[in-house]
Amino acid sequence: MWIINSLSIRIWRRKSKKSWKKTQYNPEVERRLDVARRLFQKYDTDGSGFLSENEVVGLIKDTYAEMGMKNYTPSTDDVKIWLQMSDSNQDGTVSLEEYEDLVIKSLQKAGIKVEQQRIVF
Repeated sequence: MWIINSLSIRIWRRKSKKSWKKTQYNPEVERRLDVARRLFQKYDTDGSGFLSENEVVGLIKDTYAEMGMKNYTPSTDDVKIWLQMSDSNQDGTVSLEEYEDLVIKSLQKAGIKVEQQRIVF
């Protein structure tokens, strides 16, 4: 039998708070986020959960290909600018959460209505 005191529970809740709440978007946005998540996983070649500068190049190429620009190859400056835009905590890598935030902002700028609701687990 597991005995857990209230302090342990509070610490666990603080650490795992993100797993309790999930943002759910309208179906069109969710579909686009699913594509973005698959691309992220494809290019997270070391399985770290973060994208490094080297991993980002392929992600950018595939993102542009998804938008119909299949021959686009990002320059070194393009990659650096993309990292600056997406790496919100400036740790030199891009997490899935940071990437999703960038995708959502891009969809909003493109005029796509982004409605969200919080689902609590």
